[in-house]
Amino acid sequence: SKNVYSSTDLLVKDKQLKELVILGSGPIGLEFASMYAQFGSHVTIIDKSSKILGHFEPEIAEQAKNDLEEDGVSFLLESNLTGVNDTLNGVTLTISTPKGIKNIQADGLLVATGRKANVTDLHLERTSIKTGSHGEILVNDILETDAKDVYALGDVNGGPQFTYISLD
Repeated sequence: SKNVYSSTDLLVKDKQLKELVILGSGPIGLEFASMYAQFGSHVTIIDKSSKILGHFEPEIAEQAKNDLEEDGVSFLLESNLTGVNDTLNGVTLTISTPKGIKNIQADGLLVATGRKANVTDLHLERTSIKTGSHGEILVNDILETDAKDVYALGDVNGGPQFTYISLD
């Protein structure tokens, strides 16, 4: 669908989405929720989990949720996106919630469920370098692979993919 976006897509979008739905309640999804809510968009976050920021301390996650709700962000937790259909003005989303099936009209859907290690063009099958279950290059604590004198850092090793990590 032309109305389903990645975080990179939304950074270059030249038109504000009045109704934005975000699939995923991790740091990237919440960052965009906050930003678009501040721009004046109505934002709804869908996540299969019962709480946001699953890898963070519960107190921090709860405070973040409260702050976002104060900004007008809505949450559909313990919910699954089961359908995306294009309309003339955006998308109709079908969501399975604990209270039943819900349909939402939106200008766009941001998929913020994580990133994948960018190893496609590295032809790792031609090497002895081991990869993990998600295609990431396996490394030790100092980023060494199992191949002599080969290190992997950045998006290929499957670690946290945030700007501050790459800067470090």
